Amino acid sequence: MNQIRIASRKSPLARMQSYAVGAALQAAQPGLKIEYLFKESLGDKNLTDPLWKMPERGVFTEDFVQDLLNESADLVVHSWKDLPTEPRPGLSLLGTLPRADTRDLLFFRPASLGKKNLTLLTSSPRRTFSAENHLKPLLPFAVDSIETKTVRGNVNTRIRKLIEGEGDGLFMAKAALDRLLATTAEEFAEARAELRAYVDQLNWMVLPLSLFPTAPAQGALAIEAKTGRTELAELVAMIHCPATEAAVRRERALFSSFGGGCHQKIGLTVAAHPRFGNLEFFYGHHAGETKHFIRADSAPAPLPVNATRWPLNQTQAFFEREAISAEHPGTDLFVARANALPAGWKLGRETVFTAGIETWRKLAERGVWVHGTTDGLGETLPHVEALAGRAPNFTKLTHDRSGNDGVFPRMLATYRLVPREGFAPPVVDAYFWSSYSTFERALELNPKIRDASHATGPGHTAIAVEKALGRPVAVYINYRHWKDGDPCANES
Repeated sequence: MNQIRIASRKSPLARMQSYAVGAALQAAQPGLKIEYLFKESLGDKNLTDPLWKMPERGVFTEDFVQDLLNESADLVVHSWKDLPTEPRPGLSLLGTLPRADTRDLLFFRPASLGKKNLTLLTSSPRRTFSAENHLKPLLPFAVDSIETKTVRGNVNTRIRKLIEGEGDGLFMAKAALDRLLATTAEEFAEARAELRAYVDQLNWMVLPLSLFPTAPAQGALAIEAKTGRTELAELVAMIHCPATEAAVRRERALFSSFGGGCHQKIGLTVAAHPRFGNLEFFYGHHAGETKHFIRADSAPAPLPVNATRWPLNQTQAFFEREAISAEHPGTDLFVARANALPAGWKLGRETVFTAGIETWRKLAERGVWVHGTTDGLGETLPHVEALAGRAPNFTKLTHDRSGNDGVFPRMLATYRLVPREGFAPPVVDAYFWSSYSTFERALELNPKIRDASHATGPGHTAIAVEKALGRPVAVYINYRHWKDGDPCANES
């Protein structure tokens, strides 16, 4: 076919998503002509009621059903999370593009830093529940209470309400901000400039999936059409991303088992991981019970009950840590451990990321605003170009024995590891190593441990230990996963 009509909501984000699908289709089939049809949905017209209180399902999508059935539109592009979990008669989802970042953001007014009682803007029971239970330790000041207040409107409207003082913070999907801030289309220049000015006035943090899993399908687009339109199905198949579809359908299937609907206090995200295939993050409250888990498609079996293991806690260490005099590199900072950030450094507008949640919490206790974390799942370069308004420029702060894993262009040793005398590991059946330097020192002190079972978390430590041993190691989600079989022990 040579010409199609693509429909969607008329908000800037919805139009942008439709254009992205259209551009992908035209790249796959040069010469394809596209007419775009935009209109308001029920959810756009009713800006008073929280979404979860509206009696209708699919308040952002139902208005397009008849357009597809009577073929006045060929395709409709949705944010997949807005679609009802059950199929709609006569319609089919033909495909999706590669998924954007699934995580949530918290924007925060600088004027509210230090407040004891916070009001956060969100219309989501899920975000409210997660914030009440997990947010306080991530903030760089003590908070007595968190309450939430409903907010509606498009992205720019919601952020403007925050800046005008309707709340202290605002939750939002990172995918929406990334798409709006990254666009170069002239049609959105004014809205983008306005949004850029708003974001530059605020603090922000990217919330970790381990504590704040998101709405099923968040960050994914859905391309819907009338069932039986074979030529459209063949066209969309050329741009379809099967991995995104598989993850989203898995999320929605599990969500449906709890009844579905945006009234649920349930976060659920499936994310690809090179060591585990996929990780399934879940946190929520349903039928009077709170559940919190992280499950891997591919993970080692639990240790035998009678297996002796070491360490029995993560405070056992072979080294004392001694500070090294170092000047702030004038870049963004990736902090491997909390003590790697010198206490005397004065922080300004740089972006600060951590290797894990515990490091984030310890820095927050010191009054440091942390922007995000790699969640203890292996160090990767944070993708925050759109939020920061510039290309990130990270220096990893670490110790003097740390090797360069190739992720960060610069590394700076801010402390040295000083071996503790008279401290050698016992000979046991199984070991867990949180760093390669610890493994290296243990092997030096007691070579007999080489033939035991060795485990690590994901990331560079696993690669380095495997290289030293010349064989694979067991890779767990974290230490708690190895020790107790539950990656989320003591986190709920």
